[in-house]
Amino acid sequence: MANNLISFYKEGISMPQLNEGEYKVTLKSHTLVTTKPENPYITLEYVTESGRTLRENRFNQGFQIFISHLKQQLEMGDKEIGVQKFLDKLVADKTKFKLWVTKYTPANGGQTRSNFHLLEPRKITENTGITTTEINPTTTEVNPTANEIEDAI
Repeated sequence: MANNLISFYKEGISMPQLNEGEYKVTLKSHTLVTTKPENPYITLEYVTESGRTLRENRFNQGFQIFISHLKQQLEMGDKEIGVQKFLDKLVADKTKFKLWVTKYTPANGGQTRSNFHLLEPRKITENTGITTTEINPTTTEVNPTANEIEDAI
């Protein structure tokens, strides 16, 4: 993999755009970055089944959510774990898990961005904004929003 301008220019491969959807991945690495001590973050690298490396940075709350959702996906939500040991074991064992990619463009325009999720994202209907989860092709379960719940009380 090309790590700098010269090697990327001479040997690099430009990958196709990442599509929305579900990917099976393994955790390649996790690194604490403290170049700005007031705003540390964790860099996570995943590898897809096709060999593509995906990278994201998680800050305080986002990293805690990442750990919680990953434990839930791996059916470990009720276990107390040491975070670094847990991540080290996932890397060493090449544990596979699902990663969902969604895309969004900021309201003010700009570049389309990708978000990574460890739990399947909810679908939002275009006309109502109400979140729905498809049960089967003929039935849909509606998950009310917080405002709808408050209005019902």
